[in-house]
Amino acid sequence: MATITAPPCSSSPSCMFLTRSYCCSRSAPRAAIRSSAVAAARQTLSSGWDLSGLSGARPAARKARLEELDTSDMLLRQRIIFLGSPVDDLNADLITSQLLLLDAKDHTKDIKLFINSPGGSITAGMGIYDAMKFCKADISTVCFGLAASMGAFLLAAGTKGKRFCMPNARIMIHQPSGGAGGKV
Repeated sequence: MATITAPPCSSSPSCMFLTRSYCCSRSAPRAAIRSSAVAAARQTLSSGWDLSGLSGARPAARKARLEELDTSDMLLRQRIIFLGSPVDDLNADLITSQLLLLDAKDHTKDIKLFINSPGGSITAGMGIYDAMKFCKADISTVCFGLAASMGAFLLAAGTKGKRFCMPNARIMIHQPSGGAGGKV
């Protein structure tokens, strides 16, 4: 296995990706630096590096890969979706896509939706509601902290018998409100 040695220059962290002729040169044209970086990458690939993934890697490499996952990825692998902010279009798109993904992977296992939300957009929340009803998998809803307004509506949209609330959580449902504006 080839070993990587640091270049003699330590003026910047990016120097290790450049050839020695351009290492400390700040006046080198960008095209020359780019071409030398491409050449270094090709040399790395041709020296026997396996970049196809870590499927056959040693346990230490798999552990390093696991540490790269963020919290939401780890929760998603456990079939848990977390709504921890106001319901808006961006969150609704993310939660809808996660619901559809988990349902497509295995619709026989439950999906858990944890909610801590003060509510938000009605149209975005109705999109999440429609996705919940579209899924064949049972959706268990759990309230942590607060489920108010649209958050409470989504909490109630869980599968019958699989709607839960933690002991110190609060749920608030209110009458719908609306308004109109413009010139008269």
